[in-house]
Amino acid sequence: MSQFRTLRAGVFLPSFHPNDENPLLCMERDFQLMQWLDAHNYPEAWIGEHHSGGYENYGQPELFIATAAERTRHIPLGIGVISLPYHHPFMVADRINQLDYQTRGRAIFGFGPGLLPSDAMMLGIEPETQRDRMADVIDIITRLLAGEVITQEGEWYTMSEARLHLRPYSKPRPHLAIASAVTPYGGKLAGRYDLGMLCVMAGSPNGYDMLDYNWELACAKAAAQGRAMDRSNYRVMAPFHIAETRQKAIENVRAGFEKRQLYSYSVNPEGGAAIGMPSIEEINEGGRGAIGTPDDALRVLENYWAKTGGFGCILLLVHDWADWEATKRSYEMFARHVLPRFEERSAWRSQSMDWMRANREAFSARRKAAVMPRRPRGGRQHRCVRRKTSSAPVAAQAARARRAVARRAVLSRAPGVSARGNPLNRSSRSKTRNDPRQTRASDKKQQRRDQPPFEVRPDGKLPQRWRRREWVERSVRRQLVTWCGLVTYLAKGRPASISAAEGWDEPHAAVLPQLRSEAACSQPHGGLIATRLLPLHSIASR
Repeated sequence: MSQFRTLRAGVFLPSFHPNDENPLLCMERDFQLMQWLDAHNYPEAWIGEHHSGGYENYGQPELFIATAAERTRHIPLGIGVISLPYHHPFMVADRINQLDYQTRGRAIFGFGPGLLPSDAMMLGIEPETQRDRMADVIDIITRLLAGEVITQEGEWYTMSEARLHLRPYSKPRPHLAIASAVTPYGGKLAGRYDLGMLCVMAGSPNGYDMLDYNWELACAKAAAQGRAMDRSNYRVMAPFHIAETRQKAIENVRAGFEKRQLYSYSVNPEGGAAIGMPSIEEINEGGRGAIGTPDDALRVLENYWAKTGGFGCILLLVHDWADWEATKRSYEMFARHVLPRFEERSAWRSQSMDWMRANREAFSARRKAAVMPRRPRGGRQHRCVRRKTSSAPVAAQAARARRAVARRAVLSRAPGVSARGNPLNRSSRSKTRNDPRQTRASDKKQQRRDQPPFEVRPDGKLPQRWRRREWVERSVRRQLVTWCGLVTYLAKGRPASISAAEGWDEPHAAVLPQLRSEAACSQPHGGLIATRLLPLHSIASR
């Protein structure tokens, strides 16, 4: 199975807010941004700590994270970074522990020496001592989170049997990372204390050139202690703004970028060039940031991937250059069109579509063959095919019906024959012969029962039920039984005193002479069966 690249996308919020805007509304917009990122499945967001300049407003990122955690559901929130030389190490460890509980493990913590020299100057801290102080505090914090009791006195702090009274919520401890700029200091500490790396200067030429070196240095330090660095904790920060076209993206950020340049020159005489953002055009040309389309952003990701040999997370710089709607649209487009293409998340989807397109003719033919009804090659017809009607002439069917009615009427009046055409048993015959009233009542009842249920229509057609083959066959079988019963009655010598004078019509009376003559024969069944039963049998077998 082929291996796909894995990359997360988060944001780094310094935060940059112009001095001509309401700071309250700027903070509220940052909270809304956290909710927007959470809804679009961004895996992390980092919030910076600064104390001067008026442009970067958060001096205590933990307070922002505590509120943002209540408004979001999934996104991890990190402090990027805690300026460790400005804080007592025990107080930092205690705040880390509390925020770990309040966020239920969603808080992550970055360490740094402090970026703005003006912050250090206000606190009376010499910039030359900031990195050493940072290393000292990292050692203390990691030991406190491991449960150690520390008694130690430093140049600017004192601890006597200091211990945390809460075990960390995250096991074995919350995720910790360190800022890495140009110098190798951050890489060394990351390898020594098993920290993630935040490459906050990757967009500048010097910081970009040191990306692979600092990571290799961290891996070497970790290997010396029998550990291995995890590339998923290797983070790179760069400026991005995505729109449908490059021209539209540039127009979106132009006004905000000019305001940002005024602040950059307030921090450093080199302005935005010190952090790799001298102008919008140079950001795109350098290949370390993208103000343009998703294709431009993909090229930047490819550059960073090739330089580092693979990293875990790309952090988009929250610069507040564009208006609010364009800013949200940019993060949405990055999540929808940039990161999935870089990770090839839709590779299997594309392969499935190509396979389906290559076989569409064969699949369509099979589907049509399964849906359309097919006529069987022989035997029974398909039920949706209408059965053909009988081709027999209507006149012949009418004649057969008249003959059946006549036979039924004759047999119903024959004495000693039941209504079903069977000879009556001995007791019933004696009762009928000895009691004339019962005979007359029985005859009347039989007459009502044996009246023809239909009449032949004037157009010569039979009623609907006579057209059914099953009904005709059943009627013919009943007539066969009737004739057999009558022949048996005559063969036993019973008198057949039936004549036309007794109210029989001409068709019925015409049958009687033949019955009398055949009853007197030595073989009375032969002639009657030959003349009457065989024709009826031929009708039933059709």
